[in-house]
Amino acid sequence: PLVENAIYHGVAGRKEGGKIIIGAVKESACVIAFVWDNGTGFEPEQYKRYEELLAKKEITGLSFQDKGDRIGLLNVHTRLKFTFGEEAGLFLRQENGTAVCIRLPV
Repeated sequence: PLVENAIYHGVAGRKEGGKIIIGAVKESACVIAFVWDNGTGFEPEQYKRYEELLAKKEITGLSFQDKGDRIGLLNVHTRLKFTFGEEAGLFLRQENGTAVCIRLPV
């Protein structure tokens, strides 16, 4: 879903070719995997909303039914937390494009 989002919501709207980079790094007791694209990125309000939702350590109260929400990122985030515990999950970075990052405990 993350690569699909990078294509569909990121680089597909570019007139020139886009770029997607997939990678991973080890940071302390976590592995951070990421999908970065140089596409259009999130609208500021949408980015802030996702940042707030993804920053929650507990998955209770996450809403998939709010008007206008897409569920892909929240679905992946919730599945990571169920599978790997509260330290796992997604987070976002916007810098020369958008990176969706997966945090997993080692």
